[in-house]
Amino acid sequence: MNNIQFIIIGVGSVGKRHAQFINTQGSDLLCVDISKNARDWCKNNLNIKTKSFSKVSSLSNHIKDSKKKKIGIISNLGPDHFKSIEELYSLGVNNFLIEKPITNSLKSLHKLENLCNSNKLNIVGGFQNRYLGIVEKIIYIGKNELGGDPMLMCVNGGAMGIVTTGIHFLDLAISIFGSNPINTLSNLRSIKINPRAKKLDFWEGCSIWEFEKKKRLSINSTNFSSVKQRAEIFFPWGRILINGDMTLSIYKRNMKEVSADKRIIRLGVDEKLKRTIMPNRSNLYKKMFKNLIDNKNNNFKRELIASKAIIFSLISNVKSKTMSLDEKVEKKYYDFEWQIS
Repeated sequence: MNNIQFIIIGVGSVGKRHAQFINTQGSDLLCVDISKNARDWCKNNLNIKTKSFSKVSSLSNHIKDSKKKKIGIISNLGPDHFKSIEELYSLGVNNFLIEKPITNSLKSLHKLENLCNSNKLNIVGGFQNRYLGIVEKIIYIGKNELGGDPMLMCVNGGAMGIVTTGIHFLDLAISIFGSNPINTLSNLRSIKINPRAKKLDFWEGCSIWEFEKKKRLSINSTNFSSVKQRAEIFFPWGRILINGDMTLSIYKRNMKEVSADKRIIRLGVDEKLKRTIMPNRSNLYKKMFKNLIDNKNNNFKRELIASKAIIFSLISNVKSKTMSLDEKVEKKYYDFEWQIS
């Protein structure tokens, strides 16, 4: 990684974690943040090779003079993502790790897709849950102990933000179900309590996405509770609980009862098994950057689908109808820039 020049746009809580990791690798690092406090943090906490700036245009000579491979990290506010991508792309950066949501409009998401489709950009979404090793364990336990494939995932909790935190579980569901959402229906409202900025929305309520083979994800949150979310995944004979710390608890029906009457409508109580599955957080950031570092062309559509699905859920809420993700929406919704981050 010391042969790479990293550029971070936005040194907030997430950007700081990226900066600290990159700092341990001895890589060149350029940081951009409009906040003087953020730039002071860079100066006081990162090595002397790190340079910080208040705007992207100030990076021009530093980027063009370096012969190293370049990776941009977009971790500023969601409404600023696409503009930052365009600015770095104009300076010769074409590898990006982009925090969620990837962009804040269908229009900019489509533009980004076109850039990736023409092999001008290589992108990875900042969805950390993919790299914890829990997806593979959930699928394995379901098939070998709980009767088959996961069919329903329910996420419930307090003020997590349907977009802010919910999108991570949406992306996780896409991995667990092994397919993309087909349609969505939402009943949401926003309260201006987003800790990142007053202008940003913070959505609560319920969103539902339907997948292939009648699989379904629901996310239900309230901005009037501080209880951390948890997720339950239902299988034919049991369920897996994803706890607030991303550990997995397994619940299974009494198999003698199942054998006596296997009809799916013959419901029974499940009991918690003794073992707990731990997430694997080792080398988390190396795993996230791996495809970009190794010059592997990833499936960019997979990187974009969660952001597309979350934007369609917001449109569904405004229109009070179920929305197909293949549906062509009116220009005002296609162009609309949601204040999400």
